[in-house]
Amino acid sequence: YGYRWMGGNQLWYVHRNNMHDMDSGSVVGWVDNSDQRHDFWKVFDNYLAKNPQTKKVWWQLCIPQDQSNILAEEVYPVLENIRKRIPNVQIYVSPLSDFPDHPCEITGIAGVERAKSLAIELDEQFDDVHLGPILGPLYAHEIGEEDHCHPNEEGMGKLGRQLKEFFDVELK
Repeated sequence: YGYRWMGGNQLWYVHRNNMHDMDSGSVVGWVDNSDQRHDFWKVFDNYLAKNPQTKKVWWQLCIPQDQSNILAEEVYPVLENIRKRIPNVQIYVSPLSDFPDHPCEITGIAGVERAKSLAIELDEQFDDVHLGPILGPLYAHEIGEEDHCHPNEEGMGKLGRQLKEFFDVELK
């Protein structure tokens, strides 16, 4: 959401009331999409319908610490679903931010590190997958206290600035 605060306009517009539409969207959650509370592909399709000119997608890889053994092959269905929906798409993948002061309680250190290595693996394996922006780090004063993972307003502004710097160049 901070991307819009910083004046970015290259990524899909998400209304403030909908900024949590894809929360809990771990890599495994996107692969199996079996959580009835979060139909990530339905949300994706709704945004894509509003933005039919989309040719590039950014995917920030959230890997909970208990899923940090995920293999690159296990995420191929997500890439295939994106390609099916957007022919000739270019996909940018990024890990979550580092949390130097306090590890994210969801990903721990293992999940963030696996997301870093997975992003590199996918970039190396596919011509249409690229390393996205490396955001952060997020310090304690920039994250919410409920799970020590999601950025507060200050953190959203920081990440938004970094996203804007990256995508204002990459998406033009």
